[in-house]
Amino acid sequence: ALRLSEERYRLAIESTNDGIWDWHIEENKLFMSDKCKKILNQDYCDSTIDFKSWQDKIYDEDLKMVMTAFQHHLNKKTETFSVEFRLMNNNGIYIWISCC
Repeated sequence: ALRLSEERYRLAIESTNDGIWDWHIEENKLFMSDKCKKILNQDYCDSTIDFKSWQDKIYDEDLKMVMTAFQHHLNKKTETFSVEFRLMNNNGIYIWISCC
């Protein structure tokens, strides 16, 4: 049953046009789906990066807004994390990201 559930989850993620990411707070690692890596032009195989490395790619003027939204969500001030911001891809180009 677990294998079937994992397969369904994998197929659902792969069939969407959205990049999926997940932050493992205890390990301070960010996990990215293949689609997310493609959007950000990540050319390495590892799907995890240090959260600080990801945070450093956020456009300076957007960083405070993004981190405030994270804190509000972690402190249960908001039900969902939802924010739009600019993030530098591996080509050095800032692209708009909508996280929700």
